[in-house]
Amino acid sequence: MYKLTNGRNTIVRNSYDMHNLVRDRMMTRYLMKKVESITDMRDLLVKDLRNYHTGFPTRLLLPKGFVGGMDCLMYVIVTPLRLVNNVDINVLDMNRKDIVRDFRSTVLLDKMPLGFPFDRRIDVGNFFTPNMKFTDVKIFHKKMTCDMKTRWNRWVLKDYNMVDRTPMDSDTYFVDTDLNMKMDRNVNLTDM
Repeated sequence: MYKLTNGRNTIVRNSYDMHNLVRDRMMTRYLMKKVESITDMRDLLVKDLRNYHTGFPTRLLLPKGFVGGMDCLMYVIVTPLRLVNNVDINVLDMNRKDIVRDFRSTVLLDKMPLGFPFDRRIDVGNFFTPNMKFTDVKIFHKKMTCDMKTRWNRWVLKDYNMVDRTPMDSDTYFVDTDLNMKMDRNVNLTDM
């Protein structure tokens, strides 16, 4: 849930913050090592085994993509939140330790039906509304799009002119690392 303001809003989400998503299961050998070395069993249940029976795996949420990127169409809709009466929002807090297993998939936050807004017939004449948007996105796997990682934990991009900081062709890949960001030694590429 985000409180939006007038103008431009930047929303950064981690897939682990989403409702009803879980990480991959722990392999048996790692589980046995943890069981042998752990002091509090409740800590293991809360951190590593929480909701893995009821959640959807995060690795299946987005496709991995291709080296050059995979073109997809993303649909975004913004709607007001109408909370269900007497719902405890703290149930979704992943840092809570007072409950060993909470079935997050059974917790409804809003009064909208499951599958909203795709739960009803679409009127093609009134389909485009101000609170929705279709946008083209390119999904790619970051490790496959980079030639190498530098010792400053920076990605060196393929087909990128580091002097002019411009793409060499229109098919250049984009990553979420800003090339103008300062390095760990507080030295920019232009300062050298």
